[in-house]
Amino acid sequence: MPAIDVRPARKGPLRLDPIPEILRPLIRAYLLGYASAVAPRLLTLVLQHVAKRKRKLANQLAPDLDDSSFVSSAAHIVRTGFNPQRFPTFCAILAGGTTLLKAS
Repeated sequence: MPAIDVRPARKGPLRLDPIPEILRPLIRAYLLGYASAVAPRLLTLVLQHVAKRKRKLANQLAPDLDDSSFVSSAAHIVRTGFNPQRFPTFCAILAGGTTLLKAS
């Protein structure tokens, strides 16, 4: 008789089924660490950009449509989140290391 999987099927935006089960906590911790480190910084950047545009429109100044600084700042925030000496890597090592030690 085949084994029945009693775990609920995960239907989220990110499926980790192709990843070996032993590495899933590591990947999940890295992604959560990345989201918690990068999302607030991006949100702050977007809110500052919107506030600056509103201020320029309220003062009847011509809004500069040069969004290159906004885009470059956003790209810098996204890139620095992948730096190996940042919080997401710490989360992955902490969670992944404990699960890998248990498996050994």
